[in-house]
Amino acid sequence: MNYKDTMPGSIRVKIYIYLIIVTIIPIFFMGLIFTSFYRQKLEHQLLDVQKNTLMTLKKDIIDRHIQDMKKLLIALADEKDLYRVFDDVTVKQRITEKWEFSRKIFPEREWIYYGNNHNQLFVIPEWKPPVGYEVSTRPWYKTGKESGTIQWTYPYNEYISGDLVLSATIGIKNANNQYTGVLSLDTTAFEFLKLLQTHSLFDSEKIIILSDAGDAVSISGKDSTLTNQTKNFDWKNILNNDNTKDIITIQTTDYYYSIISLPEINLFVVSLLPAHVLNEKTNHVFLLLYLTLLIGLFIATGFGFVLSKYLITNVLKLNNYINQAVNHNFPVKNVVRGNDEFHTINTNLNFLLQTIKNQIDELKQMNIMLEESLENKEKLIALRTSLLHIYSHNGNSPITYLYNTSKDLLYTENTADNRMLFTASKELKSLNENLMTYLKLEDGIKGSYKDIVCLSEITEMMVNNYEMMCEFKDITLMYNSLEISDVVSSYFFIKILLENLIDNAVKYSYPGSSIKINIYTENDTIIWEIIDGGPGFTLKDKTMLYKKFQTLSAKPTNGESSTGLGMYLVKQLSDYLKVDLSLVNNPDETGAYFRLAFNQNKF
Repeated sequence: MNYKDTMPGSIRVKIYIYLIIVTIIPIFFMGLIFTSFYRQKLEHQLLDVQKNTLMTLKKDIIDRHIQDMKKLLIALADEKDLYRVFDDVTVKQRITEKWEFSRKIFPEREWIYYGNNHNQLFVIPEWKPPVGYEVSTRPWYKTGKESGTIQWTYPYNEYISGDLVLSATIGIKNANNQYTGVLSLDTTAFEFLKLLQTHSLFDSEKIIILSDAGDAVSISGKDSTLTNQTKNFDWKNILNNDNTKDIITIQTTDYYYSIISLPEINLFVVSLLPAHVLNEKTNHVFLLLYLTLLIGLFIATGFGFVLSKYLITNVLKLNNYINQAVNHNFPVKNVVRGNDEFHTINTNLNFLLQTIKNQIDELKQMNIMLEESLENKEKLIALRTSLLHIYSHNGNSPITYLYNTSKDLLYTENTADNRMLFTASKELKSLNENLMTYLKLEDGIKGSYKDIVCLSEITEMMVNNYEMMCEFKDITLMYNSLEISDVVSSYFFIKILLENLIDNAVKYSYPGSSIKINIYTENDTIIWEIIDGGPGFTLKDKTMLYKKFQTLSAKPTNGESSTGLGMYLVKQLSDYLKVDLSLVNNPDETGAYFRLAFNQNKF
């Protein structure tokens, strides 16, 4: 990775784009979202006002009007002689005065009827029925006939004017408790609409009266014409709450609507408020909001560009400052003015540069001391190696003589001291040979070896050498070999390789066990294998088996010494001699099973 001492110019473009993305666009969309939210809030407020107003009108106007009509009808129905109005002039005069007085004190001035099945009709204000008028066929008579309680008719058309009227009716009984006729109190639907329209909040509001079947029967407002579109609108769907919207469209005009039920008179009242009313009431608010949003965008944009210029300038200053440090110049100075984050970064950079400079000086001093230490260490290593070479070469003959002498003594007199002497000399001889091999490997083996090595002979010689060691531990050493097992290699290294494997097998085999050594061929390969009677290796041991001076979990079974160098040399010599070394999984045996494959084509 190469250091760049200049900053790419595109950072300005990136900052401007970033400014647009994180500032201008979010402000714009947040403004739209806020505007939409605010409009929805106004809509809900308007609907609440519309609904609450309608409920208030129902409670204060319609319900009161209905109750007044019911009270008046009950008061009129208490007249015991009402059924005699057609037969007794005095009764007729008295009831006429009473009904005229009731109409004067009752502000809506409804019509009051009493009729019977003889087609007799008494009406206040006085009215003479035309020819063909049948009392028994009129809706008010049918509804109240033989009814002991007040009943309300469905809206129907008045006989003469055709106005839509509602009638509160009740059956009238005589002294014998027999029904003699029907008393009815009429009021026009127009009276309801006039009351509602007078108390509504909006001049443009329309109020429609619906029957419980969903038929539009009357409408109020500036345009009080009940058009076919209004009549044919699916009001039943609205009444059944299938319409989940707050707005309906009639004759291409959108209306906010609210519905209240008048179950006592089997009617519904619908308030329709044109949607443009909300626009008219909120246009000035939205205009102010848009202007505020536009000004905010300009301010944010200007501030963003000023801030981006400040950022870029200070970043360039710090970059130049760092560039000087990279060029091994460590200035300690303030390149950024002010007391903001950039000044803090500048201060920290000064501290960092001073620390780096101090550490470089310390490292230089430590490097000088390390070079001196390494030079002394190399001298000590060279001295140690020279002493080991002198010891291994000069000590080889005395150690061999000591080994042979102890062996002869043991043959002459098999005592505990002689056995101990023989064992110690044997371990000393093995240690010296391993040391010589280790030094050769460390120094680097030069040249090639072309000795004709007979594996059978060298193995048999070692078996004889370890015969006494096996007798000490009561170990049976079984050996099976080919007649011809010659390979071209290094006699010394082959001897060390095989001897370490046999030495380990004897050390780690349990007393009374057996060791098997076999030499045979597979195709062009001579196989040398050894199977001991020891504990074998754990999974963890197998991962550390060939490491230098590594001590494993198993211990020699008769207290013999172990340096941890033998298996390391086995691995190193196998690799050098191009011998395939493997630790074979042997489910039938508990001991270790090593296998050497001498491929003659490799030598």
